Amino acid sequence: MNLSKCIFLRAVLGCATLVVTQNGYARELVHDDSLRLTPAAFIQLLVERNLEIRYARESAEVSRYISLSEDALYETKGLIGLRNDGISRQRTVEERKGIFGNFDPASPSVLNQKDRSAEVGLSQKLPSGAELAVSYRITRKNDNVTAIDHSTSKEFNTVLSLSVKQPLLRNAGRSVTETDRRVAEIEHQIQAIQFEQQIAKSAVDGLAQYWNAYREQAHMHLLHEAVAKTEESIADARARAVAGRSPAALERDLQGVLLNRRAELMRGENSWREAQSQLATALHLDWDARANREILDIPTHSPNENPPTDNQDALGEWPLYRIALLKQQQAQVRLDYAANQMKPALDLVAGYSGTGYGSSAIDARNTAAKIRFPTWYVGINMELPLNGNQRATQQFLAQGSRLTQADLEIEAVKRSFENDLNVKRESLRSSTISLRLAQEEVALRESILKNEQARLRLGSGQLSEVIRQYFELVDSRRRAIENRSRYEVAVANFQFVTGFLLSTYNVQIQGMSAFSRTGHSSPQASPTLSTSIPLEKPHAESLPTDTAAVVDRASK
Repeated sequence: MNLSKCIFLRAVLGCATLVVTQNGYARELVHDDSLRLTPAAFIQLLVERNLEIRYARESAEVSRYISLSEDALYETKGLIGLRNDGISRQRTVEERKGIFGNFDPASPSVLNQKDRSAEVGLSQKLPSGAELAVSYRITRKNDNVTAIDHSTSKEFNTVLSLSVKQPLLRNAGRSVTETDRRVAEIEHQIQAIQFEQQIAKSAVDGLAQYWNAYREQAHMHLLHEAVAKTEESIADARARAVAGRSPAALERDLQGVLLNRRAELMRGENSWREAQSQLATALHLDWDARANREILDIPTHSPNENPPTDNQDALGEWPLYRIALLKQQQAQVRLDYAANQMKPALDLVAGYSGTGYGSSAIDARNTAAKIRFPTWYVGINMELPLNGNQRATQQFLAQGSRLTQADLEIEAVKRSFENDLNVKRESLRSSTISLRLAQEEVALRESILKNEQARLRLGSGQLSEVIRQYFELVDSRRRAIENRSRYEVAVANFQFVTGFLLSTYNVQIQGMSAFSRTGHSSPQASPTLSTSIPLEKPHAESLPTDTAAVVDRASK
């Protein structure tokens, strides 16, 4: 499959599902007439198709579902119970005594009783840690002792009850009750930031591959031109030698140069194919070595010897630093929970119920509802470990060490970021200067070559000098291409460190945590960034064809 055609089709049909651009920029990414790949189109295709990015998206999905599962903490639970009981036993002498306390031989000697009961209720966990339960139970009793006219008697009993269990020390309070929920929310935020980090990392690595391929392509074009020019020079030298205007040895020298150039061209074509293969692998595409492809260079910036100064918000935008802050919050939440678990268990329990008996279910229910015969209880339950609660104590000490680790990680990330930012800034500055010097050298070599060609036309110059100056120009152009590639990679690395890489290429993340800049978290709230890459998986069956379409799958 032709890689350029495949890239073009993917850009038209696939990019719209995950990547959008602003102000009509998407219409300039891939051109139908050129079938060439631009840096912006490559980055957006990379975001859509790269397997590492898709893997990171799935990790974010896992954490999102786990976080959503913790929202069921305060979910009301319904209780339904049905029960049948049967009793068949001998009755005691006391049970068979009559009204006056005398033994009644007519009283049944065997008790046959069947009970049926049904219970419905609701239970609810409260933010304070309390367990609240409300239930209604009805029981019907049939037996042969209270039977009238040898028929089975029926007696109904109903109970309306309310109970509550409120922790007073251990497990008391909203912060303790919602520990798992808070930890899951922070974990989701961490995974979302790691998803963003993976996109940026894949983008900067992809740009390095892109500009390496651009360099190999430009080198190959230069070598093709050099081989063609050398062949022309050989023909010119042969004609001049026949005319006696140049030595015959010049042709032989040029034949050696031609062989060397052809060998360089073969090596260049092989390097170009390897670079193309790396791009196809990054885009998760099949690659055909026989296809004809090109990479189009569209500069989006000009060399600047003075890179931007320190961005005060750069550290706050750095994903590793934001993740370290979230891990510190996570460690603090766990530490607070461990401190609470060191307290003794002291629970307040209370209950209130109404009971009613009757020959029918309605009579029994009405009596119970009037609370004429209440039953209530209030009590304190206390649990105190006799050996100092060693388990909770050791867990508290462990969480304290983890919090210290989180603090150290923040300091390490901060120091590493500052040093890396300085290195990337100096690398950008030096590559900028090198590129400008290389461009000036190319201009100088072009001027020298034009002068030698003019001298040759006037008869005062030599063909060998023209050829030598042309080869010097080719070498200077090659150095300029290499410096251009290094400069673009340095720009991408500097944008990656300062957090502007994705915004430069109009790549925006959907479903990011609200903590990402503010330090406050609410992962189920609306995203803080305008979205173009959803954390949810795209639906292939509903791909739009407009490359400027905004996909908002999170809202679905």
